[in-house]
Amino acid sequence: MIIDLEDRESIVYGIQVGGRRDDPKMFTTKLKVAVSDDRTNWAYVDGGDDMDTHLESGSDLQLLKFSTGPVIGRFIRIDLCGHSSQHSLRVGVLRLQSSQSKEAIVITHDTPNEKRSYSSIHSDPWQYSRLETDDKGWHAKTADSHQCM
Repeated sequence: MIIDLEDRESIVYGIQVGGRRDDPKMFTTKLKVAVSDDRTNWAYVDGGDDMDTHLESGSDLQLLKFSTGPVIGRFIRIDLCGHSSQHSLRVGVLRLQSSQSKEAIVITHDTPNEKRSYSSIHSDPWQYSRLETDDKGWHAKTADSHQCM
């Protein structure tokens, strides 16, 4: 998953994650986060270590602050590394709302569907993964750990 924050100077402190709301068994257990200014050159946060989501069910929400401090960049990429049942993930970004803000808040980006993109190791990502249109989130069609969004 790549989130476009639309500002190269975005200061990001972490992410908020959750699993699939209507299925307590479907959630991501481990992930990595990377940041980029140009969507080409990526730098992993927290030294590229897997981050434990601390999720125990799909309905949980957890705030994951970067242990090495805030990062600056326009794009945030989330690589899925472990799951329960199947990968499923809801995401918000912990960042300053504006350059005048003093406090970081979780901001969700409701990107219109026609501007979203999904990827997979398979040639047809829609055959293997999908975005639920009723606010349940994205999930992989199979339990294959290589599924991605």
